[in-house]
Amino acid sequence: MNPAVSPHELLHEYLGKNKNYHTGKEYEFTADHIEQLKAVYIVHIHSPENLMVMLQKDDEVLDYRLTEKKYSESYLLIESGGNHSFENFEQHCETIYRFLKS
Repeated sequence: MNPAVSPHELLHEYLGKNKNYHTGKEYEFTADHIEQLKAVYIVHIHSPENLMVMLQKDDEVLDYRLTEKKYSESYLLIESGGNHSFENFEQHCETIYRFLKS
């Protein structure tokens, strides 16, 4: 759901001290972390047919069109509206189940 296609390019504004959204614990996000993300970046997706990607167009964090392009050979479920937390996920359980079963 809502994967970041190139997080090493998107996270520079978060360098420095940050807070975990769930625990409130502070941590330091460094240039080394960005380099680690760059090191594991996958340019070409092998076996894209094995992936199901779920996107909502009103994601406030990521541009769904970049993901749609990167995963164009995968099973794409794209909805209007929504947000980065993927609203109404439970409505898609049967579709997810069928995809996993196939």
